[in-house]
Amino acid sequence: MPNRFAFFAVIPPFVDKTFHWDALAAGLIFLCVLLPGFLSPLVGSVADRYGTKWLSFAGFALSVPLFVCLRFVTENTLSQKVLLGALLTLMGIALTLSSTPLMAEITYVIEDKDKEKPGIWGAKGVYGVGFGLFTTSFALGGVIGSFMAGYLYDGPGWETFGWAFGIWCAGGAVICAFF
Repeated sequence: MPNRFAFFAVIPPFVDKTFHWDALAAGLIFLCVLLPGFLSPLVGSVADRYGTKWLSFAGFALSVPLFVCLRFVTENTLSQKVLLGALLTLMGIALTLSSTPLMAEITYVIEDKDKEKPGIWGAKGVYGVGFGLFTTSFALGGVIGSFMAGYLYDGPGWETFGWAFGIWCAGGAVICAFF
């Protein structure tokens, strides 16, 4: 999930350049991305009841047009600022939909493998390893996403950043749909 880290890399210089915002305003816009995370218990409850696959798919699929639509934020007008806030809020919802069920999936995979071969993981299981691998992959996505976002923003530009990350999220949606 590189997109959250990508935002942290490019939103501050973008809002500085486009809206002439200071560090406080640039930091406050991240509330749009982060506050939807408080929906995680609700999303987790839905995942527990109906499964994880299609919620994660929906999160990644929703991210695709949102990233692409970032290209429409180009001018220092009130409507453009509202558009950016709305897109980032919807992106926060998409991130919650995609990441929360994946965390539950770690537990389900460990338990399924233990049912196939009881005791395979030892007396306490491998939950620490499973969540450690999730954290490692999250960190790897953050490193790759930050570098990629910075490169795209500084090089080809804001519009290319949006569609490139939209393609990346489309790949995540395909993986969720088929695996």
